[in-house]
Amino acid sequence: MVKTIYPLLIFLSFTLQVFSQEASISTKFSQDGNLYQTEERSSEKIAEFKENQKCIVKSYLGNYTYKVKYKDVVGFVRDQYLFVNEQMMDLYFDHEEKQREKAIEARKQRQDKVEAIARKAREEKELIEQRKRDSIAKIEAEKQRKLLEIRRNDSIAKARIEQERLRIEQRKKDSIARVIKEQNRLIAEKRRNDSIALVKEEERKLLVIKRRNDSIAKVNADKERRRIAQIKKDSIAQAIKEQNRLIAEKRRNDSIALVREERRRQLALQKRNDSIAKVKANQELLRIAQQKKDSIARVKIEQDRLLAEQRKKDSIAQALKEQKRLQAEKRKTDSINQVNKELKLLKQRNDSIAKAKVQQKKEAEKRKKDSIAKVNVEQAKALELLKKRNDSLKSVKSKLKKEAERKKKDSLAKVKKEKADALKLLRKQNDAAAKAKKEAEKNEKITIKRSSEALLIKEEKRKYDSLIKAQQQERKELQALKRKSDSIAQVIALERQELIALRKRDSIAKLNNQRLQTDNSQQEDISRKAHEKAAKEAAFLERMKFRDSCHYQINEYDKFYNITTIRTEAYTLSNNLTVELYRQNRKTNVFFNYSGDLGCASYLPNQRSSVKVTLENNQTIPFYHSWDIECGEFLFKARLTSAQISILKNSPIKSIVLKGTEDSKQINFIEYKEFFIDKLKCIE
Repeated sequence: MVKTIYPLLIFLSFTLQVFSQEASISTKFSQDGNLYQTEERSSEKIAEFKENQKCIVKSYLGNYTYKVKYKDVVGFVRDQYLFVNEQMMDLYFDHEEKQREKAIEARKQRQDKVEAIARKAREEKELIEQRKRDSIAKIEAEKQRKLLEIRRNDSIAKARIEQERLRIEQRKKDSIARVIKEQNRLIAEKRRNDSIALVKEEERKLLVIKRRNDSIAKVNADKERRRIAQIKKDSIAQAIKEQNRLIAEKRRNDSIALVREERRRQLALQKRNDSIAKVKANQELLRIAQQKKDSIARVKIEQDRLLAEQRKKDSIAQALKEQKRLQAEKRKTDSINQVNKELKLLKQRNDSIAKAKVQQKKEAEKRKKDSIAKVNVEQAKALELLKKRNDSLKSVKSKLKKEAERKKKDSLAKVKKEKADALKLLRKQNDAAAKAKKEAEKNEKITIKRSSEALLIKEEKRKYDSLIKAQQQERKELQALKRKSDSIAQVIALERQELIALRKRDSIAKLNNQRLQTDNSQQEDISRKAHEKAAKEAAFLERMKFRDSCHYQINEYDKFYNITTIRTEAYTLSNNLTVELYRQNRKTNVFFNYSGDLGCASYLPNQRSSVKVTLENNQTIPFYHSWDIECGEFLFKARLTSAQISILKNSPIKSIVLKGTEDSKQINFIEYKEFFIDKLKCIE
């Protein structure tokens, strides 16, 4: 239902817009002009009209352009050529409302597109994330499968190994059982066949066992001997290793573990050899079981003798073995203790050597530092004395020199700085800069000349004073001599001469003082003029900077409506009159604000407010109020065309005429005549 109603509403609104645009409003032309075929100013002119001629307004097309019917000719004209009434303003506001609705609709469509794009991007991102998660899950599943397969293979391999081990053990048990069974069978068979033979066989078996035990004891004794020899060698090596371990503090546990491992290995080897010998003995027993020729008595006698000898040998071997073991352990502990003592002594000696070296190093560093500090102190004292001597010499020389040069440098630096700043900032004022430079050079020459003359005067005065002092000294000496030898008359004459000379000297000093005062006053005049000129140049530079800069109340971009808005600050043109420039997208306006009482600023045809700007080239540009009615203060707002902008840029302002609903005001004194020349670029 909504899908069918929505297009119908759009169609109805469109038809209402079409019918509402085709209005029929009577008005008059406000000034002479032309009627154009299309909205563009470059289109063909189809008619000319005069001021106060009637026409019918059909519609408002935006950009301050109306569609009008004049003498059965339909064309297009700007609002500045028409007397705008309430109905025309309604058309204007209806059009602006429609444009705003279109902008809102366009923004809504753009927002929908952006949301669709964002939604699509989110969906794609979620799809990519889902694919990533799926791939990660697949990889994890594959890893789990491989891990399970590896575990299964490991369990199968372990089962096979265990099965093989059990099979081998079972085979061993079976072979042992067969051997035992065969042995029992042979013994039973022998018992059945011949009891004597069985006895002989038993004796022989005992003999074989004895021989085997003897051979085993011999082998064991040989092995024990070799083991003791090996233990001796191992103890020596172990002592060396223990020494190295104590030096490095790392190998003690390893050597002990190695010895224990060697013992375990020897025991395991012995057990294995015993088991092999046992198996061989069993095999030999089975082989010897077939022999039946020895007698029982000889076997018993030999057995007793051999048993006694064997016991004796075993006891001796056991005692020797225990003694050797104790000796070996004692030697081992002694060697370890000896090594520990030697290492302890070595460590103590190394510690004492290290302490002695550290102490020697500290003492050497201290002596070195003391000597360096002493040398530094002596050098500092010598340098300080030398510096004081040089400073005393330099201060005497430089004080007079610095005092004389300081004023000269300050004046020169100040003049040069002002000259450099003027040259940098006044690029367009070459003539004025050259003139200022010449004047500065002239002033500099005058300053240098005056200072040199003052120095010469001072030098002459000093020489004259010294000469006068010398003459006075000579005269005093002469007076003393003459007073002794001459009469009172001569003394009076000399005193008169001295009085005349003193008067002459006083007159010369007065003349010099007057000359110095004149020079100082001239110097003060020059410096005052230079300061005034610098202040004027600074004010001029500040004014040029103000003219070259743009100052805004509003300078922003509205993303919602896609509109750029620029509004300058209110610049003062004259007393109680300010002007502002305003631009919104491609529409440019000028605002004149006058604080006097001129009535209202009105757009109504019968009392439309206007401002006429006359330039110094005698061109006059009229502006007509095109915004809402403003009463109280005269707040005039008019449209500014590109043609008017190009005219205003060519010449400064000469005068302005303001016309309200009740009064008018002509302003001939303009403070900021270059306003349009300087500030129109700020809204471009």
